[in-house]
Amino acid sequence: MRIEEVLETAEEINKSQLESAYMLLQSHYDINSREIDGIVTAQFRQLFEIGAAAQQKGKGAINYLSISYLHSSVVTGSGEFHLALYDERLYFDDDPVYLYWSPSFLWAQYKKDMEKIEHALKDKIFRLKPYELAAVKSEYAGRYFEICHKMIADYMPIIIAELENSALVISPDFTVTYGGYRDTASVLFLGVES
Repeated sequence: MRIEEVLETAEEINKSQLESAYMLLQSHYDINSREIDGIVTAQFRQLFEIGAAAQQKGKGAINYLSISYLHSSVVTGSGEFHLALYDERLYFDDDPVYLYWSPSFLWAQYKKDMEKIEHALKDKIFRLKPYELAAVKSEYAGRYFEICHKMIADYMPIIIAELENSALVISPDFTVTYGGYRDTASVLFLGVES
């Protein structure tokens, strides 16, 4: 099947791209760490302030902070994450607190890499179809979200410090997760450390 050929070709092109993307992101972070830390801190501070305001209106303790990438952001090109605070019912929370975040310092590299991969694919694959390119973008995005997972995990001390400085009321078994929106997720933080 042709889609498999396209994905295999993209994989060959992609091998060095993924390694260089992580190294570029890391070096970009090293150079701009203070600015990026400020962006991350401001985003989570805003979420925690919205959560504290909701609690003043009757929302209960927060059990979960969910950091979710949106598969649809590959199609829209926005690179958005859904940041949400939930009670003990998680996705069934009647009054979730959330916002969308598009960290340009992460997504800009994905866009650059996809331009290179798309150009190389068009040189190797005759009449590359839009759905084939969409499959490549989706495949690459999955790997890219893995890189984002590592970077978000590195930010956990900053996020937790911001949480501890907020007026947000959290439960003793407060959990932070990272994964696809309403999909599988991994635990980045479990329980509040005294």
